[in-house]
Amino acid sequence: MLWDWLVAGILGALVGLGGIISRYRDEPFYVLRTIPALFYMLLNAAVSAFALYLAHVFQWDFGMSTPESIRWMQVLGAGFGAMLLIRSSFLTVRVNEEDIHIGPYSLLQSIFDAIDREVDRVRAEARASSVSRIMAHVSFQKAYMTLPAYAFALLQNLDDEAQKEFGKLVETIYKTPIDDRTKALLLGAQLLNLVGEDVLESAVKGLGKHIEADSEDAQLPEEDS
Repeated sequence: MLWDWLVAGILGALVGLGGIISRYRDEPFYVLRTIPALFYMLLNAAVSAFALYLAHVFQWDFGMSTPESIRWMQVLGAGFGAMLLIRSSFLTVRVNEEDIHIGPYSLLQSIFDAIDREVDRVRAEARASSVSRIMAHVSFQKAYMTLPAYAFALLQNLDDEAQKEFGKLVETIYKTPIDDRTKALLLGAQLLNLVGEDVLESAVKGLGKHIEADSEDAQLPEEDS
């Protein structure tokens, strides 16, 4: 029986891990070292254990007939069903054009907000330095179509919806009345969010002179003193 609880908890934690990785695709393993992310995984494990307890109390058999099959269906149902329970809302109230969720979902959103703040605080300076270095010689006018297309091609599992949303962001940058250098940095920052630092750097190096800014427009990143 102890193994049942352990397996259900591990499955719940893995479901939480998958949620974190899908949400923070550029630096998923860095995020996993933050306290809110670890708490989120532990919360998923605890909810899975609680779901298994409910399955035992109410003797859910999931349509199975043998004791062994019922046992494992309870474990699997508890492990993979934790996310559904955490994401549920008892009530949704609309206040000032905004939906307010009452229930476990509000706790989930609070945890993700805490992870967002923690990651943003620690990563902001490093990300700015990386984008400035990688995009130092890149022209936005030359790169805004080819660089994203090439970077996306290097990835295997980037969905169409994410690419469409990125296209809208690039269109906004394109229409903003700012200089080419700043636009290039904004393009790099948005790509970094989606593909990560290594892929972005590989894509820029791969395209080379095809997206290189004219010498008078290029601006090297400042070196740390």
